[in-house]
Amino acid sequence: MIDLKKFLIGLLCILIAGAAVFAVLFFMNNKPETEKASSHNMQSSSENSSKALEPELSKDEEQTEDINMSELTADEYYSKTGEVISVKKVTDSKNVISEKGAANLLTERGFTTENIIANCDINGAPIADTEIDSASDKTHPLYSMLYYSESELIWNIYVIDGVVSAYPVSYNLESERSAPLLITETDTVISHDIETNQYYETIPNEKTLITKKIEKINKESLDKFTIGGLDQL
Repeated sequence: MIDLKKFLIGLLCILIAGAAVFAVLFFMNNKPETEKASSHNMQSSSENSSKALEPELSKDEEQTEDINMSELTADEYYSKTGEVISVKKVTDSKNVISEKGAANLLTERGFTTENIIANCDINGAPIADTEIDSASDKTHPLYSMLYYSESELIWNIYVIDGVVSAYPVSYNLESERSAPLLITETDTVISHDIETNQYYETIPNEKTLITKKIEKINKESLDKFTIGGLDQL
């Protein structure tokens, strides 16, 4: 004869376990981008406060530090999180490319153009994530696209002021590094601040963002990267 109490307890345990698995999968599939999407693109949400050589912060101190960071202006934020090399208005840049230009740039590098996204207009006004038209001359401050490599890594590829960089999303979710990793082609990182509609060229400190330079970011180079390979960079 079935013990009803034991049966119900067992069923409850199964439901709780299933809910936990669902929550983990949902979080992994819906985790926000590691750059500060609204105002400090390419460099936020990456600051881990648990570096071994730093004093451990209390919960109240951590919350105060987070609040203080969110209250910083773009100039203050980039100065605090790295070395600022240059700042320029998007409308003054000669490197901004059109939707057609972004599509051509990424196609030449072996990527398809089916999911290239723009999320603000040339004046910095936010727009709903819009898939670009590869024949359009409309310009945007930055473009992004997701790429699933042959080595089964998920990448977010950025084109900002004509410069390409690649963020290994799935790797950074699991990495034990002190900060997220960004693959670049240059010694500096180009970021877009949507509030001021300016480009910031910086050298981030490694507490904020770890950058590794390679010769060229394209389908071939990203397909070669494995988790172990990225760990060695």
